Amino acid sequence: MALNILVVDDSSVMRSIITKTLHLSNLPLGEIYEASNGQEGLEMIDKNWIDLVLADINMPVMDGLEMIDRLKQNSETADLSVIIITAKSIDKDIEMLIKKGTGYIHKPFTPETLRETVISMIGGLDEQQVGDEVSKGDNLEKKLYKAVALVFEELCLMLPSSELGECQQNARFEAAGSVGFQGPFSGRLVVTICGGLLATMATNIKGKESTSKKEQFDALGEVANVICGNLLPTLAGSEKIFNIGAPEIIENVESSVNNAESKAMVRLGLEKGRADVLLFVDNDATSYFKERQE
Repeated sequence: MALNILVVDDSSVMRSIITKTLHLSNLPLGEIYEASNGQEGLEMIDKNWIDLVLADINMPVMDGLEMIDRLKQNSETADLSVIIITAKSIDKDIEMLIKKGTGYIHKPFTPETLRETVISMIGGLDEQQVGDEVSKGDNLEKKLYKAVALVFEELCLMLPSSELGECQQNARFEAAGSVGFQGPFSGRLVVTICGGLLATMATNIKGKESTSKKEQFDALGEVANVICGNLLPTLAGSEKIFNIGAPEIIENVESSVNNAESKAMVRLGLEKGRADVLLFVDNDATSYFKERQE
């Protein structure tokens, strides 16, 4: 069951955050629609098949409360699942909506919170279905994406996206950080930064207004190291031990991949640039991965 979801919020930034969080939640997603107020939301629902509405409360033209009231008064939309996503604490209005079956999520929120609330709201969608959806894509690239997105979000304070705009796709190479590892299987992980993100990433990590080129390279090496450290236990099991080498900085785009074929690769949009992350493994690791997947 793929969910068609409508996101209603007057802030385009918040709509983008909610959409990106949906993609990180491992929910079975269909189409994701957007509206900037309640009136636009009603028009969108009238034109499209919507399974779930995620709506803010305070919006111009028509707020979330009025939009929900109109949905409940219409026999064709009375049973439509709605979740309020707001920075407001529960008051009398919100409490009344909750009693009528509306969901509630307080900003800020995590992909896990969003997933759990959606599962509790949607009839016929349970944890087993979500688990099945995750397992379909539970391969190397899926695990690599999760590890990379987590580090950029929590360490670099940058919100990643799997969808890249034209400027992100054409972003120019800045530098790459590479870390080698040895253990049950050996290889290396390369994090390539494109589009002028290096300085922003370093200032966010170090909490400084400006950073030197050395500090920026140190930050890139730290990101590569942390991603590798988070990824390997998900591939081999937490009981396995790996030795991770010191990060190396690569300033030449050709040598960043060394013409080798990667085992897995993910691309994440970050602000106006992107990060390309490649996992390389030794040839003798192929059978190891096959055994882990069976």
